[in-house]
Amino acid sequence: MDINIGNYLVQSLSTTEVKAKLDTFVVGSTTYHAIFQGKSIPVAYQSLTKILQIYRTSVLTPHDFNAPLYTVNCRQPTEYDADTLAEIVYNEINRYFGTYSGDKMYTQCSIGQSIPEDDNRWNTPVEVRIFSKR
Repeated sequence: MDINIGNYLVQSLSTTEVKAKLDTFVVGSTTYHAIFQGKSIPVAYQSLTKILQIYRTSVLTPHDFNAPLYTVNCRQPTEYDADTLAEIVYNEINRYFGTYSGDKMYTQCSIGQSIPEDDNRWNTPVEVRIFSKR
């Protein structure tokens, strides 16, 4: 099993509806949507205000069945927009069956309370439990 199932979330959330709510940036000649995986946003992109940030918040267990918990931070300029993006994320992957690296996955989500981060940025976290067999 891939230890970094966060790639599965990046893949699952790279939908037209989600990407329409995100900033874009260019590296070389390629345009990317602001979906970042990891506990910190690279310095060059911290000024973006419409972002998804995905990272694991639980341990991986030695059991045959794995259920790590991830957080998807939905950052937007307004509380309303952050809540809207969180709802889109929730609708995309809650109670969703998929496959990643040959393993079957099932996700369950819950939406947290919106948090003001600064004058022009709100964060609505979505907790995602990913069930898979090791």
